[in-house]
Amino acid sequence: MTKPKTEKKPRVPISQDAARLSKAATRAMAASEGQRICKQFMDDDRFSGPAFWFEPSGHRLPREAAEELIRKGRFLPVQDGLFAGDSQSFARAHR
Repeated sequence: MTKPKTEKKPRVPISQDAARLSKAATRAMAASEGQRICKQFMDDDRFSGPAFWFEPSGHRLPREAAEELIRKGRFLPVQDGLFAGDSQSFARAHR
């Protein structure tokens, strides 16, 4: 016996769906209560690019998870950067 075919709605990838988070971003969001994300650009032999961590705990945050949380509006820029429009820290959005 065959089951009747039902049409599946195409799912939007998590990276393009503002309502859903990846597993890494979900874990980071769960650990972010009372925290703020800080960003620092590094350029040395081991690492090049932005590094993210939580303040005040100091725990490192995976780059992809931090960028996803910022891009999807879960954390908002504090506008404390050296230049206008650039931010070095991001506060948790109240939802």
